[in-house]
Amino acid sequence: MALDEALAAASPVVPTVRVYRWDPWTLSLGYFQRVEERDLEPFLAAGFGATRRSTGGGAIFHADEVTYSVVLPADDPRIPRPVAASYDWLHGAVREALATVGVSSEVRGPGSPAEGADPFFCFARTAAIDLVAGGRKIVGSAQRRTRTAFLQHGSIPLSPNGTAPESTTGSEERAGRSVDPAELEEALGRAFARVLGAEAVPGGPTEAEEAVSRGLEAEKYGNREWVLRASGRPCRFTQAGDPPPPLRVLRAAVDASGLRVLASMGGARPVLPHGSLRAADVALLRRVERRASPGERDPWDSTFRRSLLGGGEGEPPVSASEESEDAVLLLLYGNPPALLHMDLERLNYADLGPRRTGDWSRDGRILLAELLAAAPGAARGPGACALLRGAPPPALPGEETLLRRIRLLGN
Repeated sequence: MALDEALAAASPVVPTVRVYRWDPWTLSLGYFQRVEERDLEPFLAAGFGATRRSTGGGAIFHADEVTYSVVLPADDPRIPRPVAASYDWLHGAVREALATVGVSSEVRGPGSPAEGADPFFCFARTAAIDLVAGGRKIVGSAQRRTRTAFLQHGSIPLSPNGTAPESTTGSEERAGRSVDPAELEEALGRAFARVLGAEAVPGGPTEAEEAVSRGLEAEKYGNREWVLRASGRPCRFTQAGDPPPPLRVLRAAVDASGLRVLASMGGARPVLPHGSLRAADVALLRRVERRASPGERDPWDSTFRRSLLGGGEGEPPVSASEESEDAVLLLLYGNPPALLHMDLERLNYADLGPRRTGDWSRDGRILLAELLAAAPGAARGPGACALLRGAPPPALPGEETLLRRIRLLGN
């Protein structure tokens, strides 16, 4: 995703077709899609990635699939001006490639618009420009147009991934026989070359494009706050001297080497030596989340046309506030300090193995007891992680206090 934006931001924009697959499998959100952290947790806790696309539409779980992107200069005379016509133009190449691997598809065409809020997943949504097989969506596409560039993304699932049973995939349309992704990739290259009236010249990104891509990955596509930025939360800009934002851990295990982070918001998976644990604290945090009401629609639909948000033009979208309380384990590591944030109720405890009880408060106590036993020098107790802001550790009871607090929070 970062490389696609880098190609679209180049000067001049070089006409480029990319076909690629995903490792690890990743959930991508539409550019304007609203989401909360807890919506992503099942994917991240399972070891999958999460990002946000530069194009609109609903979420896509990129698993067993082939993804394509087409980048052209905005003033390329080959691009049809009407949005629907530009989709049909490039979908002609996709239909041709699918036919090469034995999958017949067609454009859905006009129909009755769906009522209510847009579904979360792209493949559960319907639009006239969709490519369908047997009436079921088989390709998810979205566009972005800027003053200098045209970008279209497309997702072609090869087998079901469980996110949109009402859609279909390549293997389903071939009576269970799998689609060779390499064969489809080659067919897409030939088909796009024909539709664009150009010769396909294999190649990779330039050093400059790779450098821009790495910067965009750090700034946006791999940045937890940017991925969540459309959730209605204000973005907080850090100031010089501020402590780093906490790493929100979704799955972790304790072994001889230290605390091994296996999944986190943003994808970081550090191994933190036991000797670098400075403090541990358990707290009950209250948060207020702003959620869109069921009647609020995605600000951009799959045909990239602006739609109204509840009420008359200029009125704010309908929303509601929801309060919740989280039992959180805070761990302070290293110097300079790094703070880890673990929501004990939502943490994945699979790595406890046979010791796992299924009760989050008990499993949290087991994890914390193992951690503190391996790091006896860490400050512990309420307020211990105030060390992050330069305060001295409080002289409070140690491990038993924290374990008792977890037990109380679980009752």
